[in-house]
Amino acid sequence: MERILVEELNAEVEVPVSKEITIDGEVYKLIGRIDARKDNTIIEIKTSKSDVGIPREEHILQLKIYINMLNASYGILLYITPDRITEFYVDTGITDDKLAELAQDYIYARHTPKHDWECKYCVFAKVCPHKVNVNEGKDAS
Repeated sequence: MERILVEELNAEVEVPVSKEITIDGEVYKLIGRIDARKDNTIIEIKTSKSDVGIPREEHILQLKIYINMLNASYGILLYITPDRITEFYVDTGITDDKLAELAQDYIYARHTPKHDWECKYCVFAKVCPHKVNVNEGKDAS
């Protein structure tokens, strides 16, 4: 996929992005890495075992955040499943206010974790008081 993006589309891949925001007088630097960028378009690539339930809400939000961070025209969610490759276009990013609100929720752990599956990939899962065991529900350590 990377070869196609670079050689055929002349896209940049694994593009680091960052943006500083101020919350309660403190400056925070948000960082991320987009899968690809072609001109002013962001491309996020996701794999899935099934095409049921796509596009996923968290993937759309991630792309909207990247659109904001790069002031991009729009973004494309590219899903690769065993059955097909599907594109979803996202034409607006989130506002700076919404980005600050999301960051504030994260910083103050108001809604942590937002999705049960996040704990499975978190490096702090073993020591986190908010850990969710998908089989048992919240705070099952």
